[in-house]
Amino acid sequence: SSPSAKGKGYRLLDLAVAFERLSGASFGNAMPSLPDTRPLKRVCLRKGLRAETWRKQLLDVDSVDNLIALLRTQLGLPQGQVDLWCNYWKAAGGGAQTEGGSVGSVAILARTGTSEVSLPESLYNAWWARIQEALAEERDAMHQNFAYAIRGEGISAAHVPQDHFEKTCQDILSAWLSHDDVLLLALWACPLHAPEIEEVDLKAVFSLMH
Repeated sequence: SSPSAKGKGYRLLDLAVAFERLSGASFGNAMPSLPDTRPLKRVCLRKGLRAETWRKQLLDVDSVDNLIALLRTQLGLPQGQVDLWCNYWKAAGGGAQTEGGSVGSVAILARTGTSEVSLPESLYNAWWARIQEALAEERDAMHQNFAYAIRGEGISAAHVPQDHFEKTCQDILSAWLSHDDVLLLALWACPLHAPEIEEVDLKAVFSLMH
Protein backbone atom coordinates (compact mmCIF):
# COMPACT_ATOMS: atom_id res chain seq x y z
CA SER A 1 0.00 0.00 0.00
CA SER A 2 1.05 3.60 -0.55
CA PRO A 3 1.81 5.96 2.33
CA SER A 4 -0.91 8.48 3.01
CA ALA A 5 -0.48 12.16 3.71
CA LYS A 6 -0.83 11.38 7.41
CA GLY A 7 2.04 8.93 7.32
CA LYS A 8 -0.22 5.87 7.59
CA GLY A 9 -0.69 3.18 4.98
CA TYR A 10 -3.96 2.94 3.08
CA ARG A 11 -5.46 1.27 0.04
CA LEU A 12 -8.19 2.63 -2.17
CA LEU A 13 -10.37 -0.27 -1.06
CA ASP A 14 -9.90 0.80 2.56
CA LEU A 15 -11.02 4.30 1.60
CA ALA A 16 -14.08 2.98 -0.17
CA VAL A 17 -15.09 0.85 2.83
CA ALA A 18 -14.56 3.76 5.20
CA PHE A 19 -16.65 6.02 2.97
CA GLU A 20 -19.50 3.50 2.80
CA ARG A 21 -19.51 3.17 6.59
CA LEU A 22 -19.54 6.92 7.06
CA SER A 23 -21.98 7.79 4.29
CA GLY A 24 -25.07 6.76 6.20
CA ALA A 25 -24.19 8.97 9.15
CA SER A 26 -23.13 11.85 6.91
CA PHE A 27 -26.06 12.18 4.54
CA GLY A 28 -28.25 9.09 4.76
CA ASN A 29 -29.14 7.46 1.46
CA ALA A 30 -29.00 10.74 -0.49
CA MET A 31 -25.58 10.43 -2.13
CA PRO A 32 -24.44 13.73 -3.64
CA SER A 33 -23.87 13.71 -7.39
CA LEU A 34 -20.23 13.39 -8.37
CA PRO A 35 -19.15 16.29 -10.61
CA ASP A 36 -18.04 15.56 -14.16
CA THR A 37 -14.44 14.39 -13.77
CA ARG A 38 -13.26 15.42 -17.24
CA PRO A 39 -12.46 19.09 -16.49
CA LEU A 40 -10.48 18.02 -13.43
CA LYS A 41 -8.69 15.29 -15.36
CA ARG A 42 -7.92 17.83 -18.09
CA VAL A 43 -6.03 20.12 -15.70
CA CYS A 44 -4.29 17.18 -14.01
CA LEU A 45 -3.08 15.93 -17.39
CA ARG A 46 -1.91 19.39 -18.48
CA LYS A 47 -0.11 20.01 -15.18
CA GLY A 48 1.39 16.52 -15.20
CA LEU A 49 -0.11 15.73 -11.80
CA ARG A 50 0.21 12.00 -11.23
CA ALA A 51 -2.33 9.95 -9.28
CA GLU A 52 0.05 9.33 -6.38
CA THR A 53 0.58 13.06 -5.83
CA TRP A 54 -3.11 13.83 -6.36
CA ARG A 55 -4.13 11.35 -3.65
CA LYS A 56 -1.58 12.69 -1.19
CA GLN A 57 -2.49 16.32 -1.77
CA LEU A 58 -6.22 15.63 -1.62
CA LEU A 59 -5.89 13.71 1.64
CA ASP A 60 -4.02 16.69 3.08
CA VAL A 61 -7.09 18.87 2.48
CA ASP A 62 -8.94 19.58 5.72
CA SER A 63 -10.88 22.75 4.82
CA VAL A 64 -12.71 24.33 1.90
CA ASP A 65 -9.98 26.96 1.65
CA ASN A 66 -7.35 24.25 1.24
CA LEU A 67 -9.43 22.52 -1.42
CA ILE A 68 -9.83 25.79 -3.33
CA ALA A 69 -6.06 26.35 -3.11
CA LEU A 70 -5.45 22.90 -4.60
CA LEU A 71 -8.06 23.03 -7.35
CA ARG A 72 -8.06 26.70 -8.33
CA THR A 73 -4.66 28.10 -7.37
CA GLN A 74 -2.44 25.10 -8.05
CA LEU A 75 -4.28 23.32 -10.85
CA GLY A 76 -6.15 26.23 -12.47
CA LEU A 77 -9.54 24.51 -12.54
CA PRO A 78 -12.27 26.97 -13.65
CA GLN A 79 -14.16 28.51 -10.73
CA GLY A 80 -17.47 26.91 -11.64
CA GLN A 81 -15.88 23.47 -11.46
CA VAL A 82 -14.14 24.34 -8.20
CA ASP A 83 -17.51 25.24 -6.70
CA LEU A 84 -18.98 21.87 -7.74
CA TRP A 85 -16.13 19.89 -6.16
CA CYS A 86 -16.24 21.99 -2.98
CA ASN A 87 -19.95 21.38 -2.66
CA TYR A 88 -19.45 17.65 -3.15
CA TRP A 89 -16.57 17.57 -0.64
CA LYS A 90 -18.69 19.34 1.98
CA ALA A 91 -21.79 17.20 1.35
CA ALA A 92 -19.74 14.02 1.65
CA GLY A 93 -18.48 14.91 5.11
CA GLY A 94 -16.00 17.74 4.54
CA GLY A 95 -13.11 18.03 6.95
CA ALA A 96 -14.29 15.46 9.51
CA GLN A 97 -11.26 13.21 10.03
CA THR A 98 -10.83 9.47 9.51
CA GLU A 99 -7.62 7.49 9.78
CA GLY A 100 -7.05 7.91 6.06
CA GLY A 101 -7.81 11.64 5.82
CA SER A 102 -10.81 13.95 5.73
CA VAL A 103 -14.17 12.30 4.98
CA GLY A 104 -14.77 14.55 1.98
CA SER A 105 -11.41 13.66 0.44
CA VAL A 106 -11.88 9.95 1.15
CA ALA A 107 -15.26 10.15 -0.58
CA ILE A 108 -13.78 11.72 -3.72
CA LEU A 109 -11.03 9.10 -3.94
CA ALA A 110 -13.43 6.25 -3.31
CA ARG A 111 -15.84 7.45 -5.99
CA THR A 112 -13.28 8.31 -8.68
CA GLY A 113 -11.02 5.25 -8.52
CA THR A 114 -7.39 4.98 -9.54
CA SER A 115 -7.17 6.88 -12.84
CA GLU A 116 -10.47 8.68 -13.46
CA VAL A 117 -8.97 11.99 -12.30
CA SER A 118 -5.23 11.48 -12.85
CA LEU A 119 -2.95 8.75 -14.16
CA PRO A 120 -0.48 6.80 -12.02
CA GLU A 121 3.17 7.72 -12.58
CA SER A 122 4.04 4.69 -14.73
CA LEU A 123 0.95 5.02 -16.94
CA TYR A 124 1.37 8.77 -17.37
CA ASN A 125 5.03 8.49 -18.32
CA ALA A 126 4.38 5.70 -20.82
CA TRP A 127 1.42 7.57 -22.36
CA TRP A 128 3.41 10.80 -22.63
CA ALA A 129 6.31 9.01 -24.32
CA ARG A 130 3.94 7.46 -26.89
CA ILE A 131 2.35 10.85 -27.58
CA GLN A 132 5.67 12.54 -28.20
CA GLU A 133 6.91 9.73 -30.44
CA ALA A 134 3.70 9.60 -32.46
CA LEU A 135 3.56 13.36 -33.04
CA ALA A 136 7.23 13.49 -33.98
CA GLU A 137 6.79 10.68 -36.53
CA GLU A 138 3.56 12.06 -38.01
CA ARG A 139 4.38 15.76 -37.81
CA ASP A 140 3.88 16.43 -41.52
CA ALA A 141 0.60 14.53 -41.69
CA MET A 142 -0.75 16.42 -38.68
CA HIS A 143 0.16 19.78 -40.25
CA GLN A 144 -1.42 18.79 -43.56
CA ASN A 145 -4.67 17.59 -42.02
CA PHE A 146 -5.13 20.62 -39.79
CA ALA A 147 -3.74 23.22 -42.21
CA TYR A 148 -7.24 24.55 -42.92
CA ALA A 149 -7.71 25.59 -39.29
CA ILE A 150 -4.30 27.21 -39.08
CA ARG A 151 -4.79 29.15 -42.32
CA GLY A 152 -8.15 30.43 -41.19
CA GLU A 153 -7.30 31.49 -37.64
CA GLY A 154 -3.53 31.35 -37.29
CA ILE A 155 -1.90 28.86 -34.96
CA SER A 156 -2.39 31.01 -31.85
CA ALA A 157 -6.18 30.94 -32.23
CA ALA A 158 -6.66 27.63 -34.05
CA HIS A 159 -9.25 25.48 -32.28
CA VAL A 160 -11.05 22.49 -33.80
CA PRO A 161 -14.03 20.49 -32.53
CA GLN A 162 -12.92 17.74 -30.16
CA ASP A 163 -14.72 14.94 -32.00
CA HIS A 164 -13.13 15.98 -35.31
CA PHE A 165 -9.68 16.13 -33.71
CA GLU A 166 -10.13 12.67 -32.20
CA LYS A 167 -11.28 11.10 -35.48
CA THR A 168 -8.47 12.71 -37.47
CA CYS A 169 -5.82 11.65 -34.96
CA GLN A 170 -7.14 8.11 -34.86
CA ASP A 171 -6.69 7.96 -38.62
CA ILE A 172 -3.21 9.49 -38.59
CA LEU A 173 -1.73 8.10 -35.38
CA SER A 174 -3.29 4.63 -35.19
CA ALA A 175 0.08 2.93 -35.75
CA TRP A 176 1.38 4.61 -32.62
CA LEU A 177 -1.53 5.34 -30.31
CA SER A 178 -4.55 3.46 -29.01
CA HIS A 179 -8.05 4.91 -29.03
CA ASP A 180 -7.71 5.74 -25.33
CA ASP A 181 -4.34 7.45 -25.96
CA VAL A 182 -5.99 9.76 -28.50
CA LEU A 183 -8.89 10.55 -26.17
CA LEU A 184 -6.43 11.54 -23.45
CA LEU A 185 -4.48 13.71 -25.90
CA ALA A 186 -7.69 15.50 -26.92
CA LEU A 187 -8.58 16.05 -23.28
CA TRP A 188 -5.04 17.29 -22.51
CA ALA A 189 -5.28 19.79 -25.38
CA CYS A 190 -8.67 21.30 -24.48
CA PRO A 191 -8.23 24.95 -23.41
CA LEU A 192 -7.76 24.96 -19.64
CA HIS A 193 -10.18 27.79 -18.92
CA ALA A 194 -12.93 26.79 -21.34
CA PRO A 195 -16.24 26.23 -19.52
CA GLU A 196 -17.02 23.18 -21.66
CA ILE A 197 -14.86 20.44 -23.14
CA GLU A 198 -15.75 20.87 -26.79
CA GLU A 199 -12.66 22.09 -28.65
CA VAL A 200 -8.98 21.27 -28.95
CA ASP A 201 -6.27 23.92 -28.94
CA LEU A 202 -4.02 23.07 -31.90
CA LYS A 203 -1.29 25.36 -30.64
CA ALA A 204 -0.92 23.15 -27.56
CA VAL A 205 -0.73 20.01 -29.68
CA PHE A 206 1.70 21.45 -32.22
CA SER A 207 3.96 22.67 -29.40
CA LEU A 208 4.76 18.99 -28.77
CA MET A 209 6.11 18.48 -32.29
CA HIS A 210 9.86 18.92 -32.57
